[in-house]
Amino acid sequence: MPAKYHIEEAKSSRSKCKKCKEPIGKGELRIGTTTERDAGGDSVSMTSWHHICCFALPRALKREGATPSSFVEEDLDDPNGVFDEEGNREKVITAITAGGGGAKKKKVKAEEKEGNTFIARIKRNSEVISKEDEDDPPSKRIKKEERKEVQLYEK
Repeated sequence: MPAKYHIEEAKSSRSKCKKCKEPIGKGELRIGTTTERDAGGDSVSMTSWHHICCFALPRALKREGATPSSFVEEDLDDPNGVFDEEGNREKVITAITAGGGGAKKKKVKAEEKEGNTFIARIKRNSEVISKEDEDDPPSKRIKKEERKEVQLYEK
């Protein structure tokens, strides 16, 4: 069975966007994609929510020649009268036309992660070194290279 699409204002702020994984605030417009499938003889229905700025027109509908405006007019159900409010229809069409590129999470590059762990390691090691007394032998937890990094960092 094909997916069904509907729009509504979020009833609470507990739902999360399927694309950006951020919470959808109470009262914000959201688009739901409801799919049904059989699970052991029972029909199971599941709805995935999207911010309107994160929703992208599905490929299957694009292949059929759907445009954002035709999708909103023909395929997007409005059971709660969201489009009765002036400007909402145009707002949704504009957001979908933008291609679902809205509130994406920023992906962190592996090099940036390594840089952060490097700095964290230096800070941790400098704390260990500062706690050591001069009479005590050097901590076994810190390698010689790391000790040199800390000394260079503190200069």
